[in-house]
Amino acid sequence: MSDLKSQSACGVPAAALFKGRNPLPKIGGPILLIQLGDIGDVVLSVPALLALQRHFAGCDVWMGVRKKAEGLLEDIQGLAGVIGVDAAPSSPAPALRYYAGFVSALRRKRFSLAVDLRTGTRGTFMAYLSGAPVRIGRLDHGKQEIRKRLLTHLVRPDPRLEAEQYAALHHLNILAAVELPCDQGTPVIPVPAGKKRRVHGFFESQGIPADRPVVAVSPFSLWSYKEWRLEGWTRVIRDLVQRYGVSILVTGSRQECARARALVRRIPEGAYNLAGKTPMEMLPALFAACRLFVGVDSGSLHVAAAVGTPTVALFGPSSVVTWAPRGKRHLTVSKDWPCLPCRKKGCDNTETSRCLEELTAEEVLAAVDQQLG
Repeated sequence: MSDLKSQSACGVPAAALFKGRNPLPKIGGPILLIQLGDIGDVVLSVPALLALQRHFAGCDVWMGVRKKAEGLLEDIQGLAGVIGVDAAPSSPAPALRYYAGFVSALRRKRFSLAVDLRTGTRGTFMAYLSGAPVRIGRLDHGKQEIRKRLLTHLVRPDPRLEAEQYAALHHLNILAAVELPCDQGTPVIPVPAGKKRRVHGFFESQGIPADRPVVAVSPFSLWSYKEWRLEGWTRVIRDLVQRYGVSILVTGSRQECARARALVRRIPEGAYNLAGKTPMEMLPALFAACRLFVGVDSGSLHVAAAVGTPTVALFGPSSVVTWAPRGKRHLTVSKDWPCLPCRKKGCDNTETSRCLEELTAEEVLAAVDQQLG
């Protein structure tokens, strides 16, 4: 075991190499970066992707993500391709065929290096089955024996120091521990001109006026304990429409369409339900067309920040330090309570967060006014 430590972007040791040796063996073939988290996790992994591209300039870099996130990366310059990981069929025979085909296609790439940014077993097996002779990942504080066996290099982050870091830097800690230089911790997603034109055409098809600025509102999360109450959103949207003359685009997934419709119905005019109507590959372009993004701690927040749109983010139990976008263009709204961030799934893990329930519309609107004023 080695005790070599990486330097975080804050200049303090953030991770130690638990297993494996430095420097790495010579890497001369394709590289696989694995991020099987949600949309926000994929966005926050872009700096690690760019670091690999810069350091291994002569190697193709691929990224393995969950199927739903594939389109998010299609405009990243220099990315060799994206490998989408889908749920296997439930029946044994189709599942076996799926896995056999997936592994066969994976091994045909002849990867020389695989880096898994999470601690789940799926990413571990994907790295191992890729056939890459060098396989790097993070140690889940010693809890997962399978990673110790199947990965060649294990990085042990310091959880106390990572608690003081932006999440994108957590991934860079893994690379820094194996002596790969990392100098850019801000996620950036480019939006080509063609997609910008397509978005404006889409707005026209939805009856959204071309002569009014647009503001995206994203009230939904995969986790209910991160959401704010409907009455608060109604007040904020009405105020935005009346005071600033903007059109409000309520965004969300296809599963959230009915909830978005119910919210839009509470607004006399100027609000549009776009939930489930925008494919993933167009989401960056949609947010890039907006004057402002207002929403909860969700994947959409990170996409909006990555395309340069100013944001106002509502935070409850989650850590602002870890998950809020960085920079003067981004503001957060949260209670100044000593229990925050508790990092729990609601108060006492009840899925309801009092710190969000008691957040007032006035507090949110103060941040909105600061951004639009």
